[in-house]
Parts: sequence; structure tokens; C-alpha cells
Amino acid sequence: MMVELELVQAWESAYRQYTAMSATVNRFPSVDQRLAWEMAAASAAVASAWRALECDGFHPWWLTAAVRSAAEAFEGQAQDWEERARW
Repeated sequence: MMVELELVQAWESAYRQYTAMSATVNRFPSVDQRLAWEMAAASAAVASAWRALECDGFHPWWLTAAVRSAAEAFEGQAQDWEERARW
């Protein structure tokens, strides 16, 4: 059971961007529309990377469930940030 290196690198890149955006957002007492959209995009990128990992070959059921759960969490977070950006 090997995950393709490209998928791992894509996840790492998306998560680095997400971590950087999260740190930026946490520095401000309120978040403007631009930052909210950027946070939504960063969350969506991580969700997409999780989805790609989910579809990569055969995994034990418990690993597939964990990856799917992570993807769903980041998708929900992206939706929350998109709603916040529309205010």
C-alpha cells in the first residue's frame, strides 16, 4: 500500500498554504472578505488533496474512512468560510 508521491506532495503543499492562512487569520480580531475567501480556498485545496488520497488505490476500510472524514471536515470548513466571505 503505497501512496503516490505526487499526491503526498500536493497534500503537503495544500496543508502548508492552509496553515499559513490560518496563522494570518488568527492574527486579526476580525477577518475581512478577502481573507475569508483565501481561507475558504485554502480549506478547499486541503479537502481536494484528501479526496485525491482517498481515491488512490486500495486502502483498508478504516484508512479510507479516516481520509474521507478529513475531506468532509475541510469541505465543511471551506463552506463556512465562503459563507463568511459573502457577508
